[in-house]
Amino acid sequence: MNRPACIACRFVRRYQLSPSHVNKPKTDNFQRNSELTIHRHRLQERHCHSSLVNTETPKERENPKTVNTESPKAKENPKTLNTESPKAKEIPKTEFFDEKVSTQFVPSQSRRVIVDPASVKQVFYFDTLSYVKRLEKNGCSREQAEGITECFTDIIHSTIDYQSRNMTTKPQQEILTQQLLAEISSIKKDMVILQKSEFTSLQHETDKLGVEIKMLKETLDDEMGKVKGQIKLDINLERGRAIEAHAGSEKELAQLHNKIDTGIANLKTMFEQYRNDMFKYAGGTVLTMASLSLALMRFLH
Repeated sequence: MNRPACIACRFVRRYQLSPSHVNKPKTDNFQRNSELTIHRHRLQERHCHSSLVNTETPKERENPKTVNTESPKAKENPKTLNTESPKAKEIPKTEFFDEKVSTQFVPSQSRRVIVDPASVKQVFYFDTLSYVKRLEKNGCSREQAEGITECFTDIIHSTIDYQSRNMTTKPQQEILTQQLLAEISSIKKDMVILQKSEFTSLQHETDKLGVEIKMLKETLDDEMGKVKGQIKLDINLERGRAIEAHAGSEKELAQLHNKIDTGIANLKTMFEQYRNDMFKYAGGTVLTMASLSLALMRFLH
């Protein structure tokens, strides 16, 4: 048997997944995308195995019987080998180029080994046979080249598995975006409902505040009217009291004026009496002095 083909089968057996690990998608788009990816991987694996098997050593060319890799059970039951699904048959067998694969695989026209695609789960991200040949050209032995390629494929698959576990796929991202859009739309609806409810509550509160303000205005107007009436009454009372006090003061002033006038009149009468008395006494004294002077003059003469 060809050794690269054995390496490929070993990788296939090592990385074969059970059906329980396959997630069942919910939506039709996701299921269609998963089916397309499965068919792409099957075509890739088929082309990869065909390219691996198309390397015969000189001994194998001399003994072509050793290349026959079909088991007796497979010869007895040839139906088990033809495991292509109807959907896989619909896909044309053309040149295949995957985004994850760095090389383009062309189906060889030579002899091919039929492999069950359902049992093959390994995906080769580069051409292992060409890599082995390059290592052999550069001085490595066959076993060393195969070991290096095996380690290299293990590293690539481990890194890709790690990235696939920690990173989301496009369908998952689309589902997440749809979920986020649905949540955003629900949040928008909730916000609109909250805005409407808050607007109605604000309207009710403003109406209540308007009624309360009107009541306060009415009460203030009543209180202001009462205060104005009380102030007017107080002013009128104070005015009456002031008028009465002014009238009393005027009466007192009139009485004082009358008293002053009577006092002045009494003083005038008393002054006239005293003046008359003085005139009387002065005239008497003058007459007496004249009489005395005449008497003295007569006496002297």
